[in-house]
Order: sequence, then structure tokens, then C-alpha cells
Amino acid sequence: MRKITLSLLGLLLISFSYARTSAVEAMEVYNYDSKMLNEDHVWPLNTYILDQDGEVLTDFKMTPNPASSKFQLILPKGITNVKLEIFDVLGNKIISKPLSKLSSTIDISKWNDGVYLVKISSDNGNHIKRFVKQ
Repeated sequence: MRKITLSLLGLLLISFSYARTSAVEAMEVYNYDSKMLNEDHVWPLNTYILDQDGEVLTDFKMTPNPASSKFQLILPKGITNVKLEIFDVLGNKIISKPLSKLSSTIDISKWNDGVYLVKISSDNGNHIKRFVKQ
């Protein structure tokens, strides 16, 4: 079990705990458990299964990264039934939509600056990469 904490000016904002387990050699599952902290209170958020590596999906690209107004998502050939989901660091789903092209432009001009998780799902599995909006 590993723990990641985010803090600002010495105040603990968010704490993530995660465990990495290998259910099968070709598939890794990451479970993230997050809590939002405020002085004397702890609010548990949700537990997410974020990543199951698919051999083909690990090759998807996002460019530029970091970006300020838009980025291009480029998928490998031979991938079918693709779904895009983007989450902020609190686990809020920002985008959820099917993708029908190998290249898509995502408008991020109205998003807050920060780190986002880009999840691509298909018949070949799921994969997540980090993206920075600045």
C-alpha cells in the first residue's frame, strides 16, 4: 500500500492511498482510495478501479502535454469500441464520450489548471495517463 498526499502551505488537502495488485500477468489493477481532509474532518470519497493495462492501449498519445487550450489524443491502429473518460484529481468525471477516430482534439480552455487522468477503454482493455492543464 502506498500513500500520496497533496498539501498547500503546510495544510494537507488530499490524501490518496493505493494498492497495485496483479490479478493476471497481463493485467494490472490499480485501486485508488481517496480522502479529502480539512483540519478536524475527514470526508471519504470513492474507491476507483482506474487501470487495467491492455497491450495496444499503452501506446495512446496526448500532445502537447502540458497544454493550455487544447490537446490532441492519438490512438493506435486496430483499436475498436473506444471510450474516453477524463477525471480531475478529486475523481470527478469531466468528460465521458465514445471516440470514433484515431485522432481527436480535446478543448480544455475552460478547465482549471491542474492534473487530470485520461482513461481510454476499449475491447483491448483500459489504460490511464496523466495530463497537465496549465
